[in-house]
Amino acid sequence: MKLTIDKESYGEHELMDLFPALIDSDQQWKQDVGILLRDWLSDEPSLEVKTSGSTGTPKIISHSKLAMGASAEKTGQYFNLPKQSKVLSCLPYSFIAGKMMLIRAMVLGWDMIVQEPSLNPIQSLKAEIDFITLTPHQLSHILSKNRDKLKLVKKILLGGSPVTAALQKQIESLDNEIYIGYGMTETITHIAVKHFKGPNASSAYHALSGVHFEQDENDCLIIKADHLPEILHTTDMVNLLTERSFEWLGRLDNVINSGGIKLHPEEIEHKLSAFTDLPFFVHGVPDDVLGERLELFIESDNEQDAGKLKQKYSILNQKQKPKNIHICSSFLYTSTGKIRRNETVMQTLK
Repeated sequence: MKLTIDKESYGEHELMDLFPALIDSDQQWKQDVGILLRDWLSDEPSLEVKTSGSTGTPKIISHSKLAMGASAEKTGQYFNLPKQSKVLSCLPYSFIAGKMMLIRAMVLGWDMIVQEPSLNPIQSLKAEIDFITLTPHQLSHILSKNRDKLKLVKKILLGGSPVTAALQKQIESLDNEIYIGYGMTETITHIAVKHFKGPNASSAYHALSGVHFEQDENDCLIIKADHLPEILHTTDMVNLLTERSFEWLGRLDNVINSGGIKLHPEEIEHKLSAFTDLPFFVHGVPDDVLGERLELFIESDNEQDAGKLKQKYSILNQKQKPKNIHICSSFLYTSTGKIRRNETVMQTLK
């Protein structure tokens, strides 16, 4: 195992000496790396991880190190990433995705470049790497600034937010192996993966080893994983295909009941995402007749952006067309960059 930080490399036996210096750094990301190394190498049997707060108030979750190690093993097996695989880590180290990249390196013996989280983490990459995890926003930025650098990357795992229709179209022209993971803090990151390209390309997520699925009366996903201590009931509505695969429809919390018709915002947003790079979302607003009416919220200072997107409503069926459009100068976001929908709507309508 080898961690490379600021072009200096450290082996497994040097980590105990490394983390104090990182914790004393004046850069927050290095402090976060140092804290994770310290906590992982301690005798404590578990680690505490903070959720992003995208679906509610952020909370602290405790995971056993045995469970986190088992999760790391599943990732290595699924993506065929053995000891000494070349990996780049560039997600925030204060949350589960960034923490697990470091833990995978230590558990699986990877050679990892540990880098400050940024929009374009591969701009200075000079040698080929086997694996990287990115947000869709990062990949979109890389495509616009350093597309040629992607030739140095074999496998890309996306996560953190949905892939827009525009980005999906760009992905189809790439030679990389590209996947998107399904998971959350509670599942210790991804427990299912969807292939974007190649002979295994599919709209369905497929389970990692030891993971099985069921569905509740609201069509929400139930997760049974042998590395987790409890069965997990989610608010993710799915089309369950088998006990090991599903198609994701959207969050139960986001479903809009408009005149008895259930609308999935994620489906509508995916269709419209092909026509704008601006942050936007659709949301239900109280209505005396319909119960809820569908409305569109766009982050912009230009009123003309509303008209441009409205011209694309023809791709939506009649029930999916927003009744009103709101232009917002600034959305409210979580610390991981996800839109706080309810709070943004309340702020805008106020």
